[in-house]
Amino acid sequence: MLDEQRRLGQDGAVMEGRDIGSAVFPDATLRVLLEAGSGERAARRALERETAELREVERSIARRDELDARNVPPLEPDLEVDTTRKDADAVFELVLAAVRARLEETP
Repeated sequence: MLDEQRRLGQDGAVMEGRDIGSAVFPDATLRVLLEAGSGERAARRALERETAELREVERSIARRDELDARNVPPLEPDLEVDTTRKDADAVFELVLAAVRARLEETP
């Protein structure tokens, strides 16, 4: 899978995933970590899954966070954005500004 991901991004790409910036493309031009509080993430996921019960979603997220803390290499983002109580447009603008700044720095 790693080789395929690298092949797909060899000419430049925007990719997301828990290990894209640390394991797949450690030399990426810009690594962005989008975060949100666990309550916010649970509410979003429950909304996506119209039949999901919020408490079960919260437990599932807590379990995954616990496992990830032990099994995923440390993240080394260039930019961390807390998306809690931010809409998609606000997050997009923050990331776009970081991309533009990074591109201006790159010769």
